[in-house]
Amino acid sequence: MNPNTQPPAPKPALDWDEALKRVAGSQDTLVELVEIFIQQWPQIMDEIEQGVARQDYVTLHRAAHTLKGSASIFGAKPVVEASDRLAEMGKNETTAGAEDALRYLQDELDRLLPELQTRLQ
Repeated sequence: MNPNTQPPAPKPALDWDEALKRVAGSQDTLVELVEIFIQQWPQIMDEIEQGVARQDYVTLHRAAHTLKGSASIFGAKPVVEASDRLAEMGKNETTAGAEDALRYLQDELDRLLPELQTRLQ
């Protein structure tokens, strides 16, 4: 690797313009959705973690798919991709690599949540 080469910049945690398009430009609706997401994500994440720990593939798939759909509203591509990876694990009834996938998902949520919080102010 060339020492002058920079690693690629991380994908933005969210795309607010895309999110506004999804709600026909309604800032109020989008803020309501942010509030709901912030309230519900801990429970969904807990279900994902429990699904992995118990190898409960139905719960893992459902919860990860729910988080994926919720995050997609905000154009939160990294969270969507991480959730999709876990949803596929549930669908395929495997938890191989799940610990890394959970860590990545949590890291991406840690980037997304502060940005969502700033939209509420």
